[in-house]
Amino acid sequence: MVCLPFGCASTKSRMRWWARSAALFATIILLLFSLSFWNRCGGEPGPPSTAAPADSSTKRRQSQLNRDTEGNDLTDLRCDINEEYSIDCKKSGKEVYIPFKFIKKYFEVYGQLSEQHGQPVFHWSHSYGQLFPPEEPYRPDGQFMYFATYNVEKRDRVKCISGPEGVPVTTQWRPSGFFYVIQIAQFGLSHYSRNLTEPPPNYYELLPSRNGASSGATFSWVRDSELNEDVAEFSPANPVTIPVDRSGKSLLMLELQVSSNATVWADLQFRDTALGRSVRVHYVCSDLMIAAQGSDVFVGLGSSWSGYKLFIRDLTVDALKGLGGRGRNAPKLTAQRLRVVRLGVSGGGRLRQLRLASSAHAGQTVQAADWLLRHQTAAGAWTVPVERRLNNHMVLAPDWSSAMAQGQAMSLLTRVYRATGDRRYLDAARRAAAPFNKDSADGGVRTMFQDKYVWYEEYPTVPASMVLNGFIYSLMGLYDLWRTDPDPAGGGAEAGRLYTAGVSSLRALLPLYDTGSGTLYDLRHVTCHVAPNLARWDYHVTHVNQLLVLATMEPNVTQFSTTADRWAEYMSGHRAPHN
Repeated sequence: MVCLPFGCASTKSRMRWWARSAALFATIILLLFSLSFWNRCGGEPGPPSTAAPADSSTKRRQSQLNRDTEGNDLTDLRCDINEEYSIDCKKSGKEVYIPFKFIKKYFEVYGQLSEQHGQPVFHWSHSYGQLFPPEEPYRPDGQFMYFATYNVEKRDRVKCISGPEGVPVTTQWRPSGFFYVIQIAQFGLSHYSRNLTEPPPNYYELLPSRNGASSGATFSWVRDSELNEDVAEFSPANPVTIPVDRSGKSLLMLELQVSSNATVWADLQFRDTALGRSVRVHYVCSDLMIAAQGSDVFVGLGSSWSGYKLFIRDLTVDALKGLGGRGRNAPKLTAQRLRVVRLGVSGGGRLRQLRLASSAHAGQTVQAADWLLRHQTAAGAWTVPVERRLNNHMVLAPDWSSAMAQGQAMSLLTRVYRATGDRRYLDAARRAAAPFNKDSADGGVRTMFQDKYVWYEEYPTVPASMVLNGFIYSLMGLYDLWRTDPDPAGGGAEAGRLYTAGVSSLRALLPLYDTGSGTLYDLRHVTCHVAPNLARWDYHVTHVNQLLVLATMEPNVTQFSTTADRWAEYMSGHRAPHN
């Protein structure tokens, strides 16, 4: 017998036993190899209160473990792994202890040491995904799935938020950065959803006439004849500094008209972060994207524009991205850790608005939707300007379209139309349905599986890739247009037809993505005769969350909820039965 803490198994046990015994590996030696630690494992407190209490069989196994190890010293042991290589283990009586760092990599599981009630505890999990069961049926004017939990602008692959455009610039597939429509649509959907779930914003006005206080600013107040209102004017001979000394509000909102080269700057202090210094962020009239010199960050707002233009800048994001803070070791910059010390303006121009805000979700939602209006092609698509290579057989040349991009853009545009009544957003959503009627080989996003089932491609490769999560997102966009368009002749009926055909295909092909222990990301192994492409846990949990939402959209289709339940069990180590 080969034994592990909290359980034993024959050396000929199948891989299935390992997964099902995941919970029994808790407290595997990773850092502590002392005998006293292992002798008390059976008596340690269990995981947090969310876990179920140990049953009688678990208690018997723990008792047997203590008897097997009692009075034995730990000795070194070489463990041969499938006669391919060996690792250093420990042995105590009948027990063999395998380092968790090996188990973590070998079985792709996760664990962490912590302390509970003064005792060391090892928390084991089979996956790192998080489920978000919908609290109510899906609505085209409601939250978009669980996107209220997203903070797109802080993702590692976001280079910065563009000054002129107000949307993310991605480094995915191109380090220099480009506008990726999926990321921009998710940015908009996230802020739309957060606008529904978070408290209304509060503001701190920085123009003296707005807050009724003397801030030390020396703006000249002039009458704008076109607006018929007073605005704050500044000039090269009259730069303005505004003492602020405020925390908790990280959004800077300025409505600016430029007459000569202008700069708006903010002095920031971050408490208890790895930055350990003050930061000045300069917003300059330039086509520069973002740069830094020492503790100074420079963000370009564009070289010129006409009239007044609203800029919404997250000071924490600009500081983090400008100073190169990315990855797990990046400082955790939040509004609570930020203190705005002072602001200043120089050059020449006029300000209609200058304020700090706790949030600006509505404005950021509209900025994303407006980007979609400006960049939609005559064919109704938003193209991706970089090459995408899935493998040597599946390569997309620059300027390809994506069904996922079309779908998430439609979901954003229809929501903004519902909120504003502006038909430009609805018209753009209608045009976005056109690529669904065009084959991938001809520049569209449609493919057919076995000449029978239509599929809308996130990556419209030839041969088809058939990515699951992108297909479901495209269905949600078609559904939103179908349920939003008040004029069936204007596109609602066609969107409904495309959606219904897609749901039929999903019902037929969904079992092909089930591996019995997880899910597949796509079907390249079927269409391209290569190795299967297993979904990472973050994609697997996306599949489950999407099916849970689809189950509320199609309450008569029980397949979606039953499949979601089964796939959710895979996240806890459950597997389909074997023969």
